[in-house]
Amino acid sequence: MKPGHSGGYRGPVRAAIFDWAGTVVDCGSRAPVQAFVEAFAGFGVTLGEADVRRFMGLSKRDHILALAAMPSVASAWRARHGCGVSEDDVQRLHDAFTRLQSETVARFAEPIAGVLPAIAALRERGIRIGSTSGYPRSVMQALLPAAAGHGYAPEHVICEDDVPRGRPAPYMALKSMVALDVWPVAACIKVDDTPAGVEAGRNAGMWAVGVAMTGNQVGLDPDQLARLNDAERAALQAGAVRALGAAGAHFVIDSAADVLTVVERIEQRLAAGERP
Repeated sequence: MKPGHSGGYRGPVRAAIFDWAGTVVDCGSRAPVQAFVEAFAGFGVTLGEADVRRFMGLSKRDHILALAAMPSVASAWRARHGCGVSEDDVQRLHDAFTRLQSETVARFAEPIAGVLPAIAALRERGIRIGSTSGYPRSVMQALLPAAAGHGYAPEHVICEDDVPRGRPAPYMALKSMVALDVWPVAACIKVDDTPAGVEAGRNAGMWAVGVAMTGNQVGLDPDQLARLNDAERAALQAGAVRALGAAGAHFVIDSAADVLTVVERIEQRLAAGERP
């Protein structure tokens, strides 16, 4: 059945739209965390990594606003600067974050183990590969050639400053679908390691796939993941699955390397007449 048929779409998945850090590259989503910590440190305020990860997935400006609104951060800022965080301060923090991220992002461009073969398998099935990112375009310009050097080059990239509002708004996911010339939305999947990214997929009307172990929810690099014992791994996995499920994920997988099994399940549900 063709897209748009009055009986509804029952065909295959036609597009997979991936997040970047923690989903395809940068196991543990370390690059943005480091940049946020360093940006606030430049203004004399110390952030904990857990504080930064709490709001990961939001647009970078919204992320800064959320951090600034935390009582501990607001108190530390007032003690250092004698006043609350102003709009000018938010802009200065955003500028500092962007500069720091542009300087360091290429160091975190290595693809997560197993993800490139999985994406190649999707392409063999005729599935288009798009991507969205909370990074602004200036940061992505530094990341794209580094990722390409490791063998990853999606067909299209949408950044947070390409749309009116970032995640959890659906605009990046929908703009990627338009750029790929793929429809209907039921034929598209959004793969992301953050609750805000999962929400964006749901808000776009797509199948939302959460990534549990390699992304922001766990926040560990490959060596740290390898050192986990079974109990530690199970506890971290359970917490990530809960958070992504609460955000509305239709499926949660440990890594984007597992995405093909999800595609097959989605196609079975589509053939049965189900929708996201």
